[in-house]
Amino acid sequence: MLGFMTREIPDLRVDIRLTLADGDMVVCLMEYRGTHAHFKRKATWREAWFVRLSEGKIVESWPLPDVDAYCRQLGYRITPPSL
Repeated sequence: MLGFMTREIPDLRVDIRLTLADGDMVVCLMEYRGTHAHFKRKATWREAWFVRLSEGKIVESWPLPDVDAYCRQLGYRITPPSL
């Protein structure tokens, strides 16, 4: 995933804003920002990343990025499907 992101956003910067741990579970609040190579627009978005560790290694991972914020900043128009 990071390879795709650095190709699309060559100036990508990732900051860890918060890290919480309880037993074998860890959650990180990440903030991403950069300029999209194709759209030439800057975007900033967050992601909550939940992981479960075993023997110091990530064995399960649940990333929850704010895709809506990212897409809107690139100029996408998000519309719900019609019923």
